[in-house]
Amino acid sequence: MTYGRRVHRTDTTQEQIVHALRQAGVMCWIIGEPCDVLTLYRGIWRPIEIKSGKRKRTDQEAQDAFLKATDTPVVRTPMEALLALSVIHAVAKVTKTG
Repeated sequence: MTYGRRVHRTDTTQEQIVHALRQAGVMCWIIGEPCDVLTLYRGIWRPIEIKSGKRKRTDQEAQDAFLKATDTPVVRTPMEALLALSVIHAVAKVTKTG
């Protein structure tokens, strides 16, 4: 019996993205709904959605509405996640000019 809970399949890149965020000092909680991960960095809470392919969720319309309403970033790589949370914005500028 599932008690009304849906089975949550994790995206293939989630483990490496969460690992990279934690290595950079970001606290991460894998929540699954309404997005994949809730983060805390320098006092700022931020949800993020991790995508690794074109697979759609059964509640994709509801999730899309949440992502839009909360301006939640959708990331596919550890670098995108670090940039979305402004963990490496200064490093990114140095790398681009150097």
